[in-house]
Amino acid sequence: MKLPNWDRYELSYRRVVAFASGCGATLGTLVYVITRESLGGLAVSFSLLAALGVAYTVLSAPRRATERAALNQAREAPTLASAVSVHLKTMRSRSRTLLMIRAEESELSVLLREVRRLILLGVEPARALGEANIRIPAVSVRRILAHVAEKTESGIEEEGTEYYGIIKHSMEVGETKTPVFIAVAFFAPIMFVLFSGMSHNTSLSTVFPLIFLELVLLNLVFSFSSNERGSAR
Repeated sequence: MKLPNWDRYELSYRRVVAFASGCGATLGTLVYVITRESLGGLAVSFSLLAALGVAYTVLSAPRRATERAALNQAREAPTLASAVSVHLKTMRSRSRTLLMIRAEESELSVLLREVRRLILLGVEPARALGEANIRIPAVSVRRILAHVAEKTESGIEEEGTEYYGIIKHSMEVGETKTPVFIAVAFFAPIMFVLFSGMSHNTSLSTVFPLIFLELVLLNLVFSFSSNERGSAR
């Protein structure tokens, strides 16, 4: 089983799956225990939905983290390209260029620090960058560092279109996910109120479990709909 996002963070597949299953089972059981008297047989369906939603959220966390890192690195690519171009033109040295460039994005900063450490230890720039590029999700940044490895200045300043491509994709996906969240946020309270009224269960012991279930559903839908929008901020 190979998942690039999990390999990037050196995660254990079995442990992540076990943790996600545990979180899903815990919330699903909690939803069932709280809502079984209010919803009856429907409590099983809602508890399974909550369990699957939490498990998916946990399992997709590495992918969302990778997408956020790719966006932040792509945003920084034009500045990095300018710095690399200037250093290559003035110093005419790949090693010195790698020792001089810096990054604001945390993961990229750590990787560049590791590259500088390897350079100071005498490792060839191409080899040092080859090991770092595997862990860099932004294609534009990998291309910039490839220019350094090849000691070529042409095309470096052009790197920067990836960021706008990610933003455009995020907006397009948000156009489909945002209405889902709005629909759930608007109709869920109405449906629960209708259910409570039609079943003649208006006591506090019945209403509070419905409110708890509504909050769980809203949080799950918000987490799903905000994956792309959150990474585009």
